Amino acid sequence: MFHHCCCLFTEEEARFIKNLSNVEGAEMDSVKLICEVSKPSADVTWYKGDEELPEGGRYDQMVDGKRRILLIQNLKMDDAGEYYCKLSPSITISGNLTINELAAEFISKPHNQEVVEGEKAEFTCSVSKENYQVRWMKDEKELEEGDKYQMISDGKRRTLVIKNCDPKDEGGYVVMIGPNGASVNLTIEEEARFIKNLSNVEGAEMDSVKLICEVSKPSADVTWYKGDEELPEGGRYDQMVDGKRRILLIQNLKMDDAGEYYCKLSPSITISGNLTINELAAEFISKPHNQEVGEGEKAEFTCSVSKENYQVRWMKDDKELEEGDKYQMISDGKRRTLVIRNCDPKDEGGYVVMIGPNGASVNLTIEEEARFIKNLSNVEGAEMDSVKLICEVSKPSADVTWYKGDEELPEGGRYDQMVDGKRRILLIQNLKMDDAGEYYCKLSPSITTSGNLTINELVAEFISKPHNQEVVEGEKAEFTCSVSKENYQVRWMKDEKELEEGDKYQMISDGKRRTLVIKDCDPKDEGGYVVMIGPNEASVNLTVEEEARFIKNLSNVEGAEMDSVKLICEVSKPSADVTWYKGDEELPEGGRYDQMVDGKRRILLIQNLKMDDAGEYYCKLSPSITTSGNLTINELAAEFISKPHNQEVVEGEKAEFTCFISKENYQVRWMKDEKELEEGDKYQMISDGKRRTLVIKNCDPKDEGGYVVMIGPNGAIVNLTVGKRSS
Repeated sequence: MFHHCCCLFTEEEARFIKNLSNVEGAEMDSVKLICEVSKPSADVTWYKGDEELPEGGRYDQMVDGKRRILLIQNLKMDDAGEYYCKLSPSITISGNLTINELAAEFISKPHNQEVVEGEKAEFTCSVSKENYQVRWMKDEKELEEGDKYQMISDGKRRTLVIKNCDPKDEGGYVVMIGPNGASVNLTIEEEARFIKNLSNVEGAEMDSVKLICEVSKPSADVTWYKGDEELPEGGRYDQMVDGKRRILLIQNLKMDDAGEYYCKLSPSITISGNLTINELAAEFISKPHNQEVGEGEKAEFTCSVSKENYQVRWMKDDKELEEGDKYQMISDGKRRTLVIRNCDPKDEGGYVVMIGPNGASVNLTIEEEARFIKNLSNVEGAEMDSVKLICEVSKPSADVTWYKGDEELPEGGRYDQMVDGKRRILLIQNLKMDDAGEYYCKLSPSITTSGNLTINELVAEFISKPHNQEVVEGEKAEFTCSVSKENYQVRWMKDEKELEEGDKYQMISDGKRRTLVIKDCDPKDEGGYVVMIGPNEASVNLTVEEEARFIKNLSNVEGAEMDSVKLICEVSKPSADVTWYKGDEELPEGGRYDQMVDGKRRILLIQNLKMDDAGEYYCKLSPSITTSGNLTINELAAEFISKPHNQEVVEGEKAEFTCFISKENYQVRWMKDEKELEEGDKYQMISDGKRRTLVIKNCDPKDEGGYVVMIGPNGAIVNLTVGKRSS
């Protein structure tokens, strides 16, 4: 027996045992305010004046045993003042923080500057604090903001801007922060000027020219103009710098490049020079060539001239030719062309093209029109063979066109149009019966020759003959042969009678392929068949095999759960295929099912038997030829795989008894004092696979004793001991 004693304590209130001291810190540095409390667990709150201080940022509130510490980092001048540490509104202490301001000093000093006359100058420094002001001095006088000077403060950065610098601004400048000063110097460069002016220059059309001047400073920038228009950099213009020299190179000169050119240092500092262009003389770049054309064709003479705007004159027999039905004159850039249409013998002779005083002569020759010197002959060819139609023309270069009737023949495929000197040949390959007819070879619509092509038809014959067939009763049989032409028809015979299309027979023609299909074969269809093409024939034989059947049926079988079993039947033919079913469901091959063939025997092996494998099994040769047998499964007896062990627990703990049984779906019963236990606040029963567990919650002495777990008629006994909890 345990007796409990209840005692009442009055806890002492926390108090300060060491007060805050006044502290002093330097601006931008860190400082700690420290006090001490009577209890390590006491909570305090920090204040500056009446304002509670946040945790984080620059404030770090720390606990070190009984010490309470406020760390303030990166001190500012307005951090100075009275700080309070409070255990409660009535229990508080305070201390004063004094901040020593940073001395005014430079972080970075300004640098000497050199600027061009008229530009602005800037001196910049950085100071130690953003609120420090500086003074800018020249000649011991403080400078004032105005048209000449601008003073800029940006954070810790201080800048003096001197606008529109001139020589009077040169010299020393001083920037003051408190007693400290920094000196810098300003140098004013003289403004650039021209020391050598542009000269007037002269250039030849299509050539290049340079305009050159000189400036006082190598770094001076200039801008080039023609009249009022600024010139671009690139293309025909190249703006170059060579020390103090400034050069404008103009390439591929044109007549409209002539004029006044300007080089400018600024709008008021400028020089100019005049460019004169000498025009190119009119001349030929290339001259026309002699031409030879066929009668009725067009002739073209082409030349090129030195400039696009030059005009030429075309002459024949000292007379200038005029544009009209006979002549066409074309100007395209520098290219000049004379076109003479529909040439005839009167157009033959010399032609002259004039550009200014210069001329170029050419000659035109008119060739006689081509004609046939050997006509086409009538030709004969065999179907599937090749044939040539041949004629001869007067000129090797003459072009012809081939026709069959009114239709022009394509080049390629079965047609090969060939040229052999003056001979013109049409080769037709793989002749067809409809290739027969009249063929034409034409030099022009009015100059033509023709010849007739006759085709001799191929005799009807077999390319391949059908083969003997052997099929199973109820299957279809097919006999196939190939014939020499697609349009040849064949006849299929049996017992000297021609077969007709219907329910039993189907005749198929596919190109040169001929097929007889005999449907749903039975023993009456056996025997010889003949296929006829004209007077030629081919014989084949059909054998119809008897349909497979069961010669030994399935028997009923019995197996034990978790064991294996075989269902066996026998068929009349070793090659016969069967399908296995359980009820209406076809069984898969693989997994627990192994479908085996052993000669005529058909075997279904079922492994790792389950209770729901029981039932009717079917083996089918076809939907109507089937055998069946029943499978019975004997269930495994319920038994323990492992039994629970005795348990010893402390009062108030839980106890667990666990056993394993032979099947997952077996249920167990837990007993105490010959009474079955029920699930509730005291007991929990858990089933997990084959594992069964009894959990006894919050054990006390009444739970001690023997427990029994029952599976069917079998039981296992365990004991629970509950010990007292130590004080």
